[in-house]
Amino acid sequence: MASSRKLTAAKLAKLGADALANVLAEEASRNSTLKRQLTIMLAADDGPEAVAREVRKRINTIARSVSFVDWHKIPNLRRDLELQRSVIVDQIAPANPQLAIELMWRFLDLSEPCMERCDDSNGVISGVFRNAVESLGEIAADASTSPETLADATYDRLQRNHYGIYDELIYATYPALDKAGVKRLKEHVTTWYEDARRASTSRDFDTIKAEICLQALADAEGDVDAYINAHDEKSFHNPVFAARIANRLTAAGRAEEALAHLENAIPERDFGLIEWNDAKIVALLAIGNTQAAQERRWQMFQRTLDDRYLRDYLRVLPDFDDVEAEDRALTWVENAGDIHRALAFLTYWPALDRASRLVLNRFSEMDGNAYYILSPVAENLEGKYPLSAVLLRRALIEATLNGAKSKRYKHAVRHMLEIESLDRQIADYGDHEPNDAFVSRLEQKHSRKHGFWGLLDRAK
Repeated sequence: MASSRKLTAAKLAKLGADALANVLAEEASRNSTLKRQLTIMLAADDGPEAVAREVRKRINTIARSVSFVDWHKIPNLRRDLELQRSVIVDQIAPANPQLAIELMWRFLDLSEPCMERCDDSNGVISGVFRNAVESLGEIAADASTSPETLADATYDRLQRNHYGIYDELIYATYPALDKAGVKRLKEHVTTWYEDARRASTSRDFDTIKAEICLQALADAEGDVDAYINAHDEKSFHNPVFAARIANRLTAAGRAEEALAHLENAIPERDFGLIEWNDAKIVALLAIGNTQAAQERRWQMFQRTLDDRYLRDYLRVLPDFDDVEAEDRALTWVENAGDIHRALAFLTYWPALDRASRLVLNRFSEMDGNAYYILSPVAENLEGKYPLSAVLLRRALIEATLNGAKSKRYKHAVRHMLEIESLDRQIADYGDHEPNDAFVSRLEQKHSRKHGFWGLLDRAK
């Protein structure tokens, strides 16, 4: 029997240091990230200052870069940035937190130039910098930076928060600011806000940024009234902002006031609907009005088919009452207007028998373009309910072929093979087409889609 070739640290260690060093040196000549990692590891022998020099050198190099980072180079940039952040946190901060916080500020200053030269629509690069903000707060608690200096540095970055990197900066640095730092930062932000208000007759971007900072400061201090006062009056009629205010009032033991705020911002449509209702339920429970909270949960369950509302609703009911209520709720879901949302709900509740019945009874309503729902549901149903799984995959196949979506042909082929496998388990198709009839119909209707049939022939 052949020995396992699986690589493990123990097996590699047997190769010896010289052999491994040669492999690493050769790979590092091709892999710039590995080369930087090894350079930092070697510098560690000379202490944190030597490691800091390497990090500073790399930060300066990135800061000078001007070329646009294409989407396929984003992972390399992320790894490079994450390496510098982790080295500051894990290697420099434990030995010299003052040096680490200075480097972390310099690292964060890379955020704007980096964001300007790449497409970060998926948030990969901004995520690294947001993590760095959190790391900075942790380092600041151990550093000997004066609270006033930390407040000045925090304020400086808040003014340059063009990409949302510093949204959580006040919360991150607040524990290290002390009273003197908080006072100084509050003075900075208040002046900023007042100057912005005087400079513009409308709420411009600068005014809004300063207003958000005042809210964060009040929030960090636990001052609910200051948090409320830091909002523009129009915010009180916005269901999202009203919900945030209500949550803080309820947490402060002022649930009645929370409910009054919510009444001034009743959602007209879906905007803020979840946030507003969640805040109202919490406030109702806080004043002991469980019945009203239960009614709100039931209404939101019916409107959104969000399972957490039903779970919370059932959790409060006495034994046996919850069983009856669950059955009533799931029956309601089976008849809900949005069949795809209902199908997903029943599948993941789980109530697979009801999900299968929904497919069989309302198959004509299924939209095969909703592959993100139908495909995973089919996988869940195929074990006990193969006919329902087959019908869902037929819907997926037909949507692909009817729309001539050639990029999805490979998935349609996979669904065809899955259907053939399940066909042997189905003794009776009832009112639905037997598999032979389904395939024959496809062959006649889509005979010219040679790309699909060719892929299917090769897959068999």
